[in-house]
Amino acid sequence: MVTPPVAGPRIGSRMAGAGYFRTAIESAKVAITGFLLPFMFVMSPVFILRPEGGALWIITSVVSGLLMIICTQVTLVNYYFTDLRWVETDDEQ
Repeated sequence: MVTPPVAGPRIGSRMAGAGYFRTAIESAKVAITGFLLPFMFVMSPVFILRPEGGALWIITSVVSGLLMIICTQVTLVNYYFTDLRWVETDDEQ
């Protein structure tokens, strides 16, 4: 668990030549889902391999949990609709 998010941003910001505070904010955004996961385990025990209910309930729980994780990260980190630079593409020119 990342409590408090200190070591990663300090080392990462030093390596990237970026500001420490801005890097700490970004790393905290990424780590928020890790803080939400224990609550998801309590609310839906299927994630800790203790399924309750039928197959439809299990499938619905898994899909909704994964969607929650993806939507949280897309919302907070905000890199879902970011254009790739030419270095990040797979085209060889």
